[in-house]
Amino acid sequence: MNILKNIGLGPKKKKESLSVVGLNRGKEKQESLVKRNRYLRTLIVTLFLALILVSLPQSSFQPVESYTVGEPWRADDLTAPFTFSIKKTDTELEQERNEIREQTPPIFHTEPNALLNAETEIDIIFRDLQPVMESYLQWQRSQLTGSATQANDSLRFIQERNHSLQTLDDESWNLLLEDYARILLNNQPEHRTIISQVRTRLLETVRNTLADGLINLDKSSIAQDEITVRNLRQQTERTVRLNTTRDLAQAYDFANIQFNRAFLPQVSRIAYQFYLEVIRPNLVFSEADTRALLNEKLADISTTRGAVDQGEIIIRRGDIVTDATDIRLRSLAEARALTATELERWLRFLGESMVIIITIMMFFFYIYLYRRKIFDQISMFLLVFLIIGLIILASALIYPIENIRSFAVPVAIAPILLTIIFDSRVGLMASITLAIITGMIHDYSFEYLVATTTACSLGVFSVRDIKKRSQFFFITPGIVFISYLLVIAGFSLARYSGWDHFLADTFFIALNAIFILFTYPLILLFERLFKVTTDFSLLELADTNLPLMKELMNKAPGSFHHSLQVANLSESAAADIGANALLCRVGGMYHDIGKMAKPIYFIENQNQGNEHDNLKPRMSALVIKAHVSDGMKIAEEHNLPGVITDFIHTHHGTSQIRYFLQKAQEESDDIQEDDFRYDGPRPFTREQGIVMLADGIEASCRAMKNTTYPKLENQINRIVDSLISDGQLSNCPLTFQQIQIIKESFLRVLKGVYHSRIEYPGEKTDVTESSVTKNEPETDHRNDQDET
Repeated sequence: MNILKNIGLGPKKKKESLSVVGLNRGKEKQESLVKRNRYLRTLIVTLFLALILVSLPQSSFQPVESYTVGEPWRADDLTAPFTFSIKKTDTELEQERNEIREQTPPIFHTEPNALLNAETEIDIIFRDLQPVMESYLQWQRSQLTGSATQANDSLRFIQERNHSLQTLDDESWNLLLEDYARILLNNQPEHRTIISQVRTRLLETVRNTLADGLINLDKSSIAQDEITVRNLRQQTERTVRLNTTRDLAQAYDFANIQFNRAFLPQVSRIAYQFYLEVIRPNLVFSEADTRALLNEKLADISTTRGAVDQGEIIIRRGDIVTDATDIRLRSLAEARALTATELERWLRFLGESMVIIITIMMFFFYIYLYRRKIFDQISMFLLVFLIIGLIILASALIYPIENIRSFAVPVAIAPILLTIIFDSRVGLMASITLAIITGMIHDYSFEYLVATTTACSLGVFSVRDIKKRSQFFFITPGIVFISYLLVIAGFSLARYSGWDHFLADTFFIALNAIFILFTYPLILLFERLFKVTTDFSLLELADTNLPLMKELMNKAPGSFHHSLQVANLSESAAADIGANALLCRVGGMYHDIGKMAKPIYFIENQNQGNEHDNLKPRMSALVIKAHVSDGMKIAEEHNLPGVITDFIHTHHGTSQIRYFLQKAQEESDDIQEDDFRYDGPRPFTREQGIVMLADGIEASCRAMKNTTYPKLENQINRIVDSLISDGQLSNCPLTFQQIQIIKESFLRVLKGVYHSRIEYPGEKTDVTESSVTKNEPETDHRNDQDET
């Protein structure tokens, strides 16, 4: 980055003047971190650029200016530079494909052994019945002649029937057996028996069914009127009308009718049962052959219809762009892409790459020059480019889909996320960057560029200062929707666009606004992944009904009240100097949670007596100091964010516990001052410095008696000057002017808090104003000086 410094674009240096309270001692550490992470940043930016360049649409050129169907052609007359074919639309191609699917008959393979298998099954059935019939006939003859084998014949019949595989009911068995015995005992021909007639009719019905063709599919599932029948053995193919064949349901109905015509109902039922056992389709559907034929026909579809000759006028200036003209323009773009030389392709790619690189470098230099905290932290640097990259990738994926307009992509999500995580200026720069790059992806649309910039910018403004969730869930999506709608309406009126085009855009804009609601879960995801704290998290932590706050209120009610006052003071002061007021408020609420461990050792929680009277000064100092480390432990147990634990760690800095130091010095001369000093570190942000000042001022002013305006002002000045002279704000980037504003803010708030206690001029007082400067001992030693 030395080149930037040489041309005057380096980050602004802080002027060493009296307006700066302290110098930033972490400068060397930041420079070391920048040097160590240089390669990682280079890798992140390189991968980001590669992702964008690879995702750019490569298949088409933009040979003419942007246009909209239904609007006048604003460019010069366009003639065909060469002869090219007119492409069919996707609708036309899909219609042809559907026609082919509907007209291509399904292919069935003949099963040559179907009839033979059925006849074999019939033979098996009746061979199985024959022993039963013969044994029954023999038993009946024995009964008529009174033969001695009558009992044996009866047993043999029962055994044969039990071994039979047929599942006829008793009534059917009796009908067949009695008829068979009656016919043969009367010396009549066997073909007159019911079982013989059933066999004959069954064979005839099966042959008729298979002769017509029995398919294995339900006819309702076949949309065509014909089918193709292939005989693989004979290698023949023929087309058969579907209505001349039968499916299984029709075959069952046909057989049932035939049997009912030939037999009585009971006999017909027996024949039908045998039919169900033997009938099998002889035309089997071949899904593989059908798909292969269909794919072959689909591949033969022509994607063009007609052509435009070289020199033919495609559209004249001022003509309305119709659907037919749109098809010709698209065909020209595709033909240009196909006929483009390698040099032309590379020149086009080079031009797009230059624009994208310049746009990304603009955003990169902004981060480097004005947001060094993001630039120096690799995780935050990665987060910024990751969020922007995901939106650009989504735009590139949506672009080729013809029926989805470019406004469907919720580009505003990225600027809104960056505003909530960082600040509104980062969000605005991201809005401009995304509008330019996604505008290039969507055919260099100026309308899209203006609409996206406007909607994203207003979306950023809507989340700049979030106070409650409803502000995000209702106001932000509405602002994005209205912004897009107004811009699109303006362009539509200027171009005399039709209602169809406007309503189609409105639908996708509404979809875009709905997608904005997904920002909230994305914030939660990025908070967990990158360990960042947003205003949403701070709003949740600012709730005094949280278990930790209730525990502080119950165990240390005085400290709880003190923390709320510190939060109010800090929030007001931060708002006045432009710092993060919400962060100051939450930091003030949690800065003293360590006092829950030993609440009775702090004066605001004492009702009777003072526990420090029983301790040596050094032990009292240790107890007082311990509330910082105890607070860090409690914060870790409750998973408080790092930005909040920093307030706990720094709200005393390295200040002295002066009261107990003076008390120890009175008792002994051999005293180590470090034993009576907090371990630090000192505040290193404006917000932490404000909370340190508010902590000391609130406690000392609360202990004042006979309060007057001059006393308040003098006390505030004394506490602030004491902290500055002790170097506690040396790492804190607060200017002299900002500290004066903070003092005025504290005074204004405290006047309202102690209004009922303030004695106005002319009222009788017990103490003079000079008593403010007296060191009246107090056992609340949270701050870096005694609070009197």
